[in-house]
Amino acid sequence: MPKAKPKDEIEVDLTLPRDRRPLVGLDIEEWRGSMGLTKDRARFALGFRNTNHYNDECKSGALRLETEILLRIYMMYPNPPEWQPYGLPELFELMYGADLKQFEGTTYYLLARNDIGARFTALFDKTKNRQYEWLFTRTDKQPKAGPYIDALLCKLKTVPDPKAVLESTARKVLALRGRDLDSLFPIPTLASPPVRKKTGRRKSTEEKAPKARRTAAPRKSPAAKKAAAPATRKVSAAPAAHKAGGDRARRKKAVAEPA
Repeated sequence: MPKAKPKDEIEVDLTLPRDRRPLVGLDIEEWRGSMGLTKDRARFALGFRNTNHYNDECKSGALRLETEILLRIYMMYPNPPEWQPYGLPELFELMYGADLKQFEGTTYYLLARNDIGARFTALFDKTKNRQYEWLFTRTDKQPKAGPYIDALLCKLKTVPDPKAVLESTARKVLALRGRDLDSLFPIPTLASPPVRKKTGRRKSTEEKAPKARRTAAPRKSPAAKKAAAPATRKVSAAPAAHKAGGDRARRKKAVAEPA
């Protein structure tokens, strides 16, 4: 019985040229052959752990987004990567620092930072929440991005314009997967400032139904409670017992006296 395909697996028509379809594992091996690289050098360039990992990736279907972006950049710029990668905050500042700076001192600053940060993480196929770990944590340590992204950050150091190269390549790779970078993650401007997205519709004051309130009964003071209580008369059992004892004494006396 054939194995069920994962829900996120992408169907790739291999009859199409590379620029009209997502890249697959076979494209890695073809690129390596065209560059005359050993498997060890190729796997280092792409951030794979070892040769076995390289072989597994070459057997795969559509590549992960960050690997395809890196491979396409190598196809355009075949020079070897740098040893030291860009830091993620460093690259963010290089690419979007000027876009964010225009919002300094305005009420839109945090919203703009969130929108631009979401665009930056989308270039690496990460959710917008990753920006807080990558860019805005108060720590001296460099955030960890993983071997695939580290390899991409090393390669970006060798290209003439990292922002233009990364954005244009990511835009193409996302489009081949049916996603539009600029419509999903637009860069805000002062002319078109960011708007907080509402998560749900809140009812207006007129639409809200009044809630029924329980009216608490007024509390009575101890004196009022005492006055309201029904009057009761306590009857002691002692007089009845005394009466019964007197009757018995009189009967004994009558028996003892002579007629």
